[in-house]
Amino acid sequence: MARRHDFIHVHELRPMQMTIGMREIRDKCKHIESMSGKERRDFVEAHPIPNGARPKGRHF
Repeated sequence: MARRHDFIHVHELRPMQMTIGMREIRDKCKHIESMSGKERRDFVEAHPIPNGARPKGRHF
Protein backbone atom coordinates (compact mmCIF):
# COMPACT_ATOMS: atom_id res chain seq x y z
CA MET A 1 0.00 0.00 0.00
CA ALA A 2 1.39 3.40 -0.97
CA ARG A 3 2.10 5.89 1.79
CA ARG A 4 0.56 9.32 1.48
CA HIS A 5 2.69 12.32 2.38
CA ASP A 6 1.20 15.74 2.94
CA PHE A 7 3.69 18.56 2.63
CA ILE A 8 3.48 21.69 4.77
CA HIS A 9 5.92 24.55 5.31
CA VAL A 10 8.19 24.29 8.36
CA HIS A 11 6.95 27.67 9.61
CA GLU A 12 3.42 26.21 9.81
CA LEU A 13 4.49 23.72 12.49
CA ARG A 14 3.79 24.52 16.11
CA PRO A 15 6.39 22.53 18.04
CA MET A 16 5.58 21.17 21.45
CA GLN A 17 8.26 22.29 23.89
CA MET A 18 8.28 19.00 25.78
CA THR A 19 9.25 17.23 22.57
CA ILE A 20 11.71 19.58 20.87
CA GLY A 21 13.24 22.96 21.69
CA MET A 22 13.05 26.11 19.60
CA ARG A 23 16.86 26.17 19.26
CA GLU A 24 16.73 22.84 17.45
CA ILE A 25 13.94 24.14 15.21
CA ARG A 26 15.97 27.26 14.31
CA ASP A 27 19.09 25.19 13.59
CA LYS A 28 17.21 22.75 11.39
CA CYS A 29 15.51 25.63 9.50
CA LYS A 30 18.87 27.29 8.82
CA HIS A 31 20.30 23.99 7.61
CA ILE A 32 17.35 23.32 5.30
CA GLU A 33 17.25 26.90 3.99
CA SER A 34 20.93 26.65 2.99
CA MET A 35 20.18 23.73 0.63
CA SER A 36 19.34 23.94 -3.05
CA GLY A 37 15.81 23.06 -4.14
CA LYS A 38 16.72 19.46 -5.06
CA GLU A 39 18.80 18.95 -1.90
CA ARG A 40 15.92 20.30 0.19
CA ARG A 41 13.37 18.06 -1.52
CA ASP A 42 15.61 15.00 -1.08
CA PHE A 43 16.25 15.86 2.58
CA VAL A 44 12.58 16.34 3.42
CA GLU A 45 11.62 13.11 1.67
CA ALA A 46 14.33 11.22 3.59
CA HIS A 47 13.55 12.89 6.95
CA PRO A 48 9.80 13.40 7.30
CA ILE A 49 8.69 15.36 10.34
CA PRO A 50 6.10 13.43 12.33
CA ASN A 51 3.20 15.66 13.29
CA GLY A 52 -0.44 15.51 14.16
CA ALA A 53 -3.20 17.44 12.41
CA ARG A 54 -5.35 19.36 14.83
CA PRO A 55 -8.48 21.46 14.51
CA LYS A 56 -8.37 24.35 12.03
CA GLY A 57 -5.75 22.48 9.98
CA ARG A 58 -2.90 23.24 12.39
CA HIS A 59 -0.04 20.77 12.64
CA PHE A 60 1.69 19.90 15.93
